[in-house]
Amino acid sequence: YNDSDKLTAVVQAGFSNQSFQSEDYFDQAQNPISETANLAGGYVKGGANYNLDEASNVFFNAGFISRQPNFGGVFPSYANNINDELQNEEITSFELGYGYNSDVLTLNANVYATTWGNRLRSFYFSNTPGIYGFAPFYDTDVQHNGVGLESVYRPTNRFKVYGGLSVGDWRFTKNIDAVLFV
Repeated sequence: YNDSDKLTAVVQAGFSNQSFQSEDYFDQAQNPISETANLAGGYVKGGANYNLDEASNVFFNAGFISRQPNFGGVFPSYANNINDELQNEEITSFELGYGYNSDVLTLNANVYATTWGNRLRSFYFSNTPGIYGFAPFYDTDVQHNGVGLESVYRPTNRFKVYGGLSVGDWRFTKNIDAVLFV
């Protein structure tokens, strides 16, 4: 949508399907080929920009993503058995910002909040010399909040000063457990 260069807006959506299958003739001799897991996912995103005048604008964006887990989330512990608790990661995000653009100064400032639920995080470790393993953390919830600022100052046609600042508060929002695989 474009209204005489004052207001612009966009909405988009998408759907995806991923198919997973594992084949292992070395470690899984009794179960060399897994069943197939088909996982649907998708997204919807939108945003708008409003030009306050020739130099200033405000904008916002929002979105929701249902993201399929990676291969290790479908087949945990390197086995060919499909994860019984398989679920998509869910990401919800919001952003609000202001922009200023003149011959001498360009400035963009924004604030954001992103909630990332059902996230799979895997960590690899060595617990004794020569013994390695990994720990998958399922159903992890994370909250990302922050502000960003970027600028370009042009005192002359031949000289530019770039600046940027990003401050974020990224936290796990619940206690999580993992099973260690060695």
